[in-house]
Amino acid sequence: MLQLYVELCLMDEQGFKVSVKYILSDFEVAARKSILLNLQGVKPNGCLFQFSQNIWRKVLQLGLSHLYNTDLSFQLHVKCLIALAFVPESDVLRAFDELKAVFPADGNEVLKHFSEWYMLGKVQKFCT
Repeated sequence: MLQLYVELCLMDEQGFKVSVKYILSDFEVAARKSILLNLQGVKPNGCLFQFSQNIWRKVLQLGLSHLYNTDLSFQLHVKCLIALAFVPESDVLRAFDELKAVFPADGNEVLKHFSEWYMLGKVQKFCT
């Protein structure tokens, strides 16, 4: 997907340079880092809807929707993951560690996914 953005930033159908100031995505660290690394002057903005939908899809994929719908504690903890989007950037790691310490054991795979995609992230460089 970032490759498409790179191509769009370089030129449009008529061969003109397109000026992109912002790219809207969820809060994946790798996507944000890749945008910053590959597209100088383009600011990545997070979309809470996309972010929360990605977390919900992971809950579904892991077969945890029944637990989410019946266990209010699990539901609250998943929503706390989403609420990390509102925590000041300087406090996110500490808040995530605190949340991990009390997160229900049934949600370990959700935490693993969240950590890999939203806390760590891997950067892919498309432009040289």
